[in-house]
Amino acid sequence: MVKNKKEIIHYNSKDLFEEFKTLYSKKHKKEYKPMNFIGNELKSLKNLLGKHSVYEILSAMYNCIARNKANISVNYFSNGIKYYLTDHDPKLYWAIMSSPDPTLKKKWRAFTILNSKWLPTATDKKRLDLIKDELEKVINET
Repeated sequence: MVKNKKEIIHYNSKDLFEEFKTLYSKKHKKEYKPMNFIGNELKSLKNLLGKHSVYEILSAMYNCIARNKANISVNYFSNGIKYYLTDHDPKLYWAIMSSPDPTLKKKWRAFTILNSKWLPTATDKKRLDLIKDELEKVINET
């Protein structure tokens, strides 16, 4: 059966819930089971869509699942989303973190290290610009 793949920008609360389940099962090696009524979890995701972009939600979702143990829920995530929002471009961050390519993650790590230097040299600035351009190509490809 071929799954109908929707563009990420058009995700609704049900698509975000499915993405949460997928990320949860990858990280914790077990299937996500809603802690309470599934309608409450879908409603909390729908409320988030009114306040944040889809990429901000997906990036925060990734951070939440990566940082916490297996006893988290969608409601836990949605109530504490402010703690998991990324300072970087959410679209770029999601493209890197959801990619299975380890070289992209290495480039991302190099980018964050160079970007956090207090006094970068001219060579560091050039490398930072090159890595940033390479990473932005990932957004254009997706």
